[in-house]
Amino acid sequence: MFDFKIVILDSPYDQLHDPRVRQILNDTMQMKIDGFKTGYPEGVLPVDGADLVATHLLVCIEYGKKLLPVCGYKSLSLSKLEKHRIGLPLSSMLKSSGAHIHDEVVREILVKNNGKKIAWDYSFTILPEIRNDRKKIAEIKEIITAINIYYHQMIGTDITFASGVVKFKTDQYFNSMGFEEIYHNGEPLDLIKQDSLWGEEVRLMKLEAYSLYSKQMKEKYCELWNNRFELSKSKIFGKEAA
Repeated sequence: MFDFKIVILDSPYDQLHDPRVRQILNDTMQMKIDGFKTGYPEGVLPVDGADLVATHLLVCIEYGKKLLPVCGYKSLSLSKLEKHRIGLPLSSMLKSSGAHIHDEVVREILVKNNGKKIAWDYSFTILPEIRNDRKKIAEIKEIITAINIYYHQMIGTDITFASGVVKFKTDQYFNSMGFEEIYHNGEPLDLIKQDSLWGEEVRLMKLEAYSLYSKQMKEKYCELWNNRFELSKSKIFGKEAA
């Protein structure tokens, strides 16, 4: 048996001198690589250059003096992308997958909401070794739901984009949080055969209002959130930087 700990690792680029940052970042990338290898063909990459500037939202367990990630995803804000002159990974994914209409719709949403805070959440992974423990998986998903609403409300995100893998029903899980399908000309956008996932079908979604379920998980895991561990140089977070 083990207890979970919420960990926020914000922009490792600014903190790589800290050995705790290097350890958690390394273990996060290893967890994602191991996780993706069990669900996708050899060669699929769950990490990219944005890992250095993204905010990693993690559920960890304490192992000795280390915090080991067992589940997590990363969130990228438009302001982070502009700061580092990085193109929007969502747009790159859509273009490489031939989803040009989806890319146009996303750009229209960005133009329409110019000045608002926009985020792209992706690379959601659970450690393979615990996937057979349904009780733990259910608890982890509840915690991730709580993290999502706490984090984005804390930084003031207005719209969050995500894509859910249909085969693994992550689109249904995201929908439970409040993510919804995106419409174009009155019809939901088609599924995307994501090129970087070797053609796996994903559903592009966006979140503007949280579900009742998200709000319930926020209340349920209030104490866990308040006892979170942060590694951040940013002043936008609710706790002092560690």
